[in-house]
Amino acid sequence: MMIIFILGSVIFFLSALLQGLSGFGFSLFALPFVTLLIAPHEVVPVMIIYSIIINIVVLYSARTHIQIRAIRIFLVFGILGLPFGTYLLLIFPNSILKVMIGIIVIFWGAFFLSGLKLKIKKGKIVKILFGFISGVLGSSISLSGPPLIVYFTDTRMKKQYFRANLALYFIILNIITIILYSANNLMTSKVFNTSLKYFPALMLGVITGSLLSKKIPEKIFRNLVLILLIISGLIIIFTTILNHF
Repeated sequence: MMIIFILGSVIFFLSALLQGLSGFGFSLFALPFVTLLIAPHEVVPVMIIYSIIINIVVLYSARTHIQIRAIRIFLVFGILGLPFGTYLLLIFPNSILKVMIGIIVIFWGAFFLSGLKLKIKKGKIVKILFGFISGVLGSSISLSGPPLIVYFTDTRMKKQYFRANLALYFIILNIITIILYSANNLMTSKVFNTSLKYFPALMLGVITGSLLSKKIPEKIFRNLVLILLIISGLIIIFTTILNHF
């Protein structure tokens, strides 16, 4: 048990550090590693709770750069996607969820590492689509960030506006997700106990990341993280398949 606690603390610390530095990456980095230690049905609600906490810290540090209009459409349709994602979390077994997480993490890790930029046609339809997909991914496997990150990166939004707008979006979306989880008995005592257990590591990571956000070369750090993501995604898929043979 102690080794699991130590590994979990390290994972949550590094994940929160990344979020504090760049404004995203907490769930993307933590999920593939944590699901090797904790079942997805337990860890996804924990990630939602943690996401609210760390994004409050990030939002406070970038509070003067909030632009509500930039996330308004994404938010409305992200919220509409939440019930669909919650349903997927309820019906899929842990093994399927692990493989889904592994595939999505590998895809986004490779995409961001490659430096490719999609030429996205601006307009309400695209925002509606990206928002809805974000909501489904967020409530099913706690990965609501990538669709918005791709869109905002394409618009060349400045770093502090990027951090502030994403943080506000995640906070609102995840508060509603918790309400949906509670209505479907996903917020168990085990989830809250796990959340409390790793809380100190989480806070230390996000505060450190926020303080260092203007000092550490973000590109180098993020590329190392993305390489780890791809490896971890492969490990999840490989170990899940092995456990079924």
